[in-house]
Amino acid sequence: RPVASGRVGMSSPDQPATTSSGRPRLPQLAGLRTCASLWIVLGHFMGMPRVPGAAIMNRGNVPVECFILLSGFVTHYAYSGRRYDTNTQVIRFYARRFGAVLLSYYTSWAVMLAFSIAACKEGSCISPKEGDHGWVISRAVMSLLMVQSFEPQLPIYPHGPAWTISTMGLLWLLYPRLQGWLGPSLERRPLAVAAGAWFVTQAPVMALLLRPWPQEGPGPDYRDSKPAWFMSEWENRLLYHFPVFRLGDFILGMTLAQLLHRGGELLTWRGWGPVADLSVAAVWVITTTVPEDTRGLPFPAREGYEPVFNVAMQPFIAMFIFASSCPGGETSLFSAFLRHPVMSGLGEYTFQVYLWHWPIGMIFKGAENSAFPERASVLGLSGPFLVPFLLVSWVVAALISAWAEEPFRKWLRRRVDDWAMAKEAEETARQIQQGFMLYGRGDGVLLMPTISERSESLEHRTATYSPAMTPRSRTGTEPYEEGSPAVAGDQPGRASPPQGARLQPPQHRDLAASPVTSPDRVTAGSYSMLVPPTVPE
Repeated sequence: RPVASGRVGMSSPDQPATTSSGRPRLPQLAGLRTCASLWIVLGHFMGMPRVPGAAIMNRGNVPVECFILLSGFVTHYAYSGRRYDTNTQVIRFYARRFGAVLLSYYTSWAVMLAFSIAACKEGSCISPKEGDHGWVISRAVMSLLMVQSFEPQLPIYPHGPAWTISTMGLLWLLYPRLQGWLGPSLERRPLAVAAGAWFVTQAPVMALLLRPWPQEGPGPDYRDSKPAWFMSEWENRLLYHFPVFRLGDFILGMTLAQLLHRGGELLTWRGWGPVADLSVAAVWVITTTVPEDTRGLPFPAREGYEPVFNVAMQPFIAMFIFASSCPGGETSLFSAFLRHPVMSGLGEYTFQVYLWHWPIGMIFKGAENSAFPERASVLGLSGPFLVPFLLVSWVVAALISAWAEEPFRKWLRRRVDDWAMAKEAEETARQIQQGFMLYGRGDGVLLMPTISERSESLEHRTATYSPAMTPRSRTGTEPYEEGSPAVAGDQPGRASPPQGARLQPPQHRDLAASPVTSPDRVTAGSYSMLVPPTVPE
């Protein structure tokens, strides 16, 4: 699938080497999503106690950071060439970005809510106080509205992994504004923006960790007091879940994409392959060899220096994403593994796996508890249940993606595109009525002064009023909806289009090459209008 849809496609002989926007496909990033999602799923459901080498699975905050970085990178890689000057352009972006996850988000949310209601009937509600149904209802409503991560202490009800979509949802909402706010700086000083994003991400964690004094309260997880050089679970949850503290990861991903767009000889450096492999090796060595901090609450809580892994691997993950995406990074051995069709293909379903593995895992855990009651109090699944659980999770994700998510995404995109084109046609008609000047005696040129002011490099095209409407293709290359009425009010001293006239798609005549110097050059009965081109979707 093209990157422009928000996904990184899988390379195959029948696919072009570039996206619809002409940018290279990056299938290794789909493979990277496969590894990150597998890490998270195993961290949630691998049985306890875990062997020493499997302690890395307790640090699932590392792949979560990878997903947020990738989200910023892929979003900017696909959409950086777009303009978001109007509400319709912004809404079309939202439809594409959110449309890829909305169906799975809400259907899996409904399933987990049903499971939670059933658990409450059995006397095992998830709430700070037994029987606190008001808390349960409020958290369910927040999750329904996709704002549960704004209450970061327990954003996991009723669907644990869904908090990540809530966090990234704010970042997606902000992207059109971020592109405008950071656009000039990203183009001129991307390295400075990257350094700033790194600092604002690392600084809160380091400031809390390096306090040389004990802490006492606030927060529900404080037990009396905590020692110095220590972060509590309350602080970990705040920095891990709250969207504002993840904004730096997203912006850093945007910066990496901007560096790729700049091009240059540096991208072809053959050393990028070893740099990518060394970055992956650094993540592996650090997360497996640094011993777990046992001074605080046991896993799944993260206390002491464990919250540092929320952000500590950010530079290495960012370096791998950038180095493996450079032309010179094709020699990376790990990238070659990730580009394999199996790895990149599985990566197509990571959002669905991430959301659906939780209810599927609950079903498997219930089956295990029924077969082996002694494991009811043990976290995770044993081997005979874990392997089938993984297979079922990916199969279900693939089926949901193919038979539900993808048709829904296309339907939503089509409906929003139709609505946006109708609104754009109405806005164009309003501008014609309020701001265009007609020259001549009823046959003349309509001029929009703001076109040249906004961009002198815009290709000049013309659109004509005509009672007949040429059928419009759905490639997104034409700015007007089929059959959109052209409205222009009668104004003193100015000619008006014929009553009931309709907008015809632009005729590709370059006014700069053949400027209209007098009304005599315009065919009688038609009105020419200067309009900007639109960017293909």
